[in-house]
Amino acid sequence: MPDIATKAVLVHLNIQMWNPQKMDKEASMEVAVQKRAYSRATRLYKQLLDSDALKDVRNVINKARAVHMKMTMPWYDNGYRILPTTLFEQYSNNINKLKSELSSRVDAFLQKYGALKESAQVRLGDLYKPEDFPSHAEIKAKFSIHAHIIPVPDSEDWRVELNKQAHEMLKKQISQDLQARQRQALADLWNRIYKQVELVHERFSSDGRLFKSLLENLQDLTDIIPKLNITKDKELDQMAKEVRMALCGYDIDELRKDKAKRQEAAKRAKELLSKFPERK
Repeated sequence: MPDIATKAVLVHLNIQMWNPQKMDKEASMEVAVQKRAYSRATRLYKQLLDSDALKDVRNVINKARAVHMKMTMPWYDNGYRILPTTLFEQYSNNINKLKSELSSRVDAFLQKYGALKESAQVRLGDLYKPEDFPSHAEIKAKFSIHAHIIPVPDSEDWRVELNKQAHEMLKKQISQDLQARQRQALADLWNRIYKQVELVHERFSSDGRLFKSLLENLQDLTDIIPKLNITKDKELDQMAKEVRMALCGYDIDELRKDKAKRQEAAKRAKELLSKFPERK
């Protein structure tokens, strides 16, 4: 396998978002007394705002998560994922644009915040408390998107004071761990493309409605896989190429009208699925 330390970095996407819920201790106690329950047995949470109040902000957050998952692969269980250096600039540009969009959406939300609080007085009734609602500055600080990037560990660059035996043991351990992580990342890519081809096969085999995003997503995946393929697995690159050539050329509008063509496309997808390595 190639030297991953020079081919990729590790990235952790940290997302912060205000949750407009608040536990009301006084109301919780009232319910406990009314229902003759222990005081610790009840927890009453208030939804301070309408569920759609932060819809636009949430959409940006979801897009950031989607970009992160699409352009990276699993690495550590603590949230760090591996990002190939070939995608670093594109990833950074996408995240920076979403940061800017998030800021704009939060500003737009704050312009309506006063009216939303007035509406909450009616909706919450006696549960309304002005102190439950943060200030503009506090809310602004509760939203953020941050990508924390660190280098991939290198078994050859271990700068700690250890005796030779311990040093060699750690070096071996790191090397084995890196190889295991690379196999995990490779398996993730195989799984992604298999799942997408499987979905295409299911949709083409049924009489359900077809959406253009079905093949657009498949095209995007086959385009990005060679860049995500940090292990340079030739079989994976070849499979992505075969999938693109076999399925991405179909026109969804045509498949909607032509049942025979749709069945042909479903057959191609099924044949591709049979070519995938056995999944564990």
